[in-house]
Amino acid sequence: MGALLLASTQFGVVRAQQVFSEQGVSIEFSALPKPIAGEETTVQFKITGTSGGVPLSNLRPVAWLDQREPSQPSTLSQCK
Repeated sequence: MGALLLASTQFGVVRAQQVFSEQGVSIEFSALPKPIAGEETTVQFKITGTSGGVPLSNLRPVAWLDQREPSQPSTLSQCK
C-alpha cells in the first residue's frame, strides 16, 4: 500500500514523501523541497524491514523517475 504525505519541516520547507510496504519490506521515497518544475530537488530512498524498521543491507536498488499527470496514478504493472 502506498501513501503520499506532504510534510512541513521546522524551517517551513515542504517535503513530498511516499511510503510503499509489501512482503516485509518498506520503501520510503522523499523529495526536499517539494518538486517544482524547473527547480532543483533532492530525492532519497530508505529501505527497511517492516518489522522494527531495521535498514536492509546488501541491496542494490534501482530507481527511475518519470513525469506523469497527477490525475493518472501509476499502477503496479507500470512500475515493473
